[in-house]
Amino acid sequence: MRLRRAVSYGFLLSMTLLPNASGRSSAEPALPVVPGQSRTILSDGRWLLVGGLGQQGPLATAHIFDPQTSSLAPITQPLLQGRSWHTATVLADGRVLIAGGVGSGGQVSTVLEIFDPTVQTFHVAPAPGLVPRAEQTATLLTDGRVLFAGGLSAQGQVMGDAQLLNPVTSAVEAVQPLSTPRRGATDPPG
Repeated sequence: MRLRRAVSYGFLLSMTLLPNASGRSSAEPALPVVPGQSRTILSDGRWLLVGGLGQQGPLATAHIFDPQTSSLAPITQPLLQGRSWHTATVLADGRVLIAGGVGSGGQVSTVLEIFDPTVQTFHVAPAPGLVPRAEQTATLLTDGRVLFAGGLSAQGQVMGDAQLLNPVTSAVEAVQPLSTPRRGATDPPG
């Protein structure tokens, strides 16, 4: 069976199963498209859907999608801060680091959150010195640190800097900047 997907700003927006060689297709329902929402595959194969942009501004909602049962279940505890155009990175221990994005009033979010999928709760993650940004990338490295690169600054400027965050110690360090400022994972400015 072939898979068709649409990606925008590095986020999977929709996924549709197309007919396979025998001509049969899946009846899997399509997930609603929410601009600015992150969709992250958890270590058990379920998807964590976080935030996004609603009619009243950034959303503080989160859901778990189970592709085995095609079920979508809300997480009862909301995010500590509504946000869109953020990142959600699965850490080495299976928890998810939610960082940056646009919060209420159009301000770049300065609050980092950790989602624990075993108890489905969010809590604040300290990271003094981490530069607030939206539309950035956040990549888990093999040593467990997270590399943040590019994005939009609180002043709306496309960023070229990069930082490493150790989610265990909360230590932040600057690293070699990008050769070209970027936002949305691969979009060069202009």
